[in-house]
Amino acid sequence: MRLISLIFISIFLLGCEFSRDTSAEQSELSEEQEWVVPNLEGHWELTSSSVEEKVPAFAGKTFTQEELDFMPVMEGGPFEYISQYDLVFTADSVFKIKYPMELFSGGAYNLDSHYLHFDGGNYKKLPFEVYADTMFTYRAGSDGTYLKEKYVKTAYQDSILNILKRDTLNYPMLAGNWILHREYWYDYGTHYWLEYPYEIPDSISLSREQILKKLRTDKTILMKTNGKLKTYRLDYKDPHLYLRPTEWYKGEDPYIHFYRSNYN
Repeated sequence: MRLISLIFISIFLLGCEFSRDTSAEQSELSEEQEWVVPNLEGHWELTSSSVEEKVPAFAGKTFTQEELDFMPVMEGGPFEYISQYDLVFTADSVFKIKYPMELFSGGAYNLDSHYLHFDGGNYKKLPFEVYADTMFTYRAGSDGTYLKEKYVKTAYQDSILNILKRDTLNYPMLAGNWILHREYWYDYGTHYWLEYPYEIPDSISLSREQILKKLRTDKTILMKTNGKLKTYRLDYKDPHLYLRPTEWYKGEDPYIHFYRSNYN
């Protein structure tokens, strides 16, 4: 009698396991069958991100183990130095943007059942899902976790997008006061201090008129150097403003960079 009971229990457990496997397969099939191509045109603002271990089935199939093994391993985690940005979709292109300040890259894209395919960058196949005006994307890390990023669809101005497509940077937004970095600690105890054999001010101020007049042409400004105005080439990488002395300076790049007064 006990043996018969054990047989019935075993059959019941096997049936439950089969049912779970079948349900999982049906769920994945249903997921593919029900996927509808979303209309992504517009500006999607990145509002939050989190590192997750469990993601939808389609997101977990992005990379093979061999591809994951070749991803760089970072001291502070696989996503520590990853670039994050807004996404702007037009009819045939997608742009990675820090709206309304800077355009990082852009190119053609196409959609294929939960995957965004686009040109350039490490993530040419990006899993995503859309619920009304909210989109989630998933980036795989080398440690088996995923960076889940949440985007919300919001308004944007075509005129600003056109400026960024033309100049990559919205130069008039650089107007204002900038404070010089002279010394600080970063990245696990690395010490930075400015080594430059000239006296330069602790802060500079850029006017909109000055920017419109100069930066679209040769992208240079004048800054007092040992009491005299010298020419510096300007660059920007969020959130810093960089100045590099032009041909008059014969040394190595002194890495002169400034920050806004509200810099964290």
